[in-house]
Amino acid sequence: MLWFFASYGFFLLLTPVLFFHPKIRDGIWARLGFYPAGWLSHCGRQRIWLHGASAGDVLGLVPLAVELRQRLSTVSLILTTTTNSGREVAERETKRGVFDAFTFLPYDLPGATRRALAQIQPKMLVLEYTELWPNLIHRAAQSGIPIVLQNGRFHPQHLNRYVWLFRAVGNLLECLTMCLVRDEPEAQRARFLGAAAAKVHV
Repeated sequence: MLWFFASYGFFLLLTPVLFFHPKIRDGIWARLGFYPAGWLSHCGRQRIWLHGASAGDVLGLVPLAVELRQRLSTVSLILTTTTNSGREVAERETKRGVFDAFTFLPYDLPGATRRALAQIQPKMLVLEYTELWPNLIHRAAQSGIPIVLQNGRFHPQHLNRYVWLFRAVGNLLECLTMCLVRDEPEAQRARFLGAAAAKVHV
């Protein structure tokens, strides 16, 4: 409940940056969880939501998306991104048929994340790198949606920051269905921060 109100407080403080920074000022309505009518009408009901913040993160999701496309031909892949550069790559890769649809990630507000999940209705949520958004993750977990962190990265110099974050908002790693990391030291840091050992895979 505390984070519910705190997230709106942080949002108000960051509004000048969120609304006017050239890299993230586009797509305000989508970021608030309001989408054009029928924007997913061409997608099936079996949907996987993939999120990569920037252009590099979206490119990091492409090999996974291609593999999912080959293995699960009936699944629709919905991509969200945060930056304008990420959107450009998302648009290009969607035209190539890698993704079925794309939009901006909703602001991490209770209302925005609730509307986004209601619109997308994903069967799974895949977050690239370290996109740990409390309201989104908690809402998805409460809805029974499996959550996967791909290429999870926990910088050793920032471990204390994660500890304090998890004390404030709850341990987000405990909500994960699977935590995929690149090497064993990264796996050790994920387990140290609270990810269940059985869910961490190198």
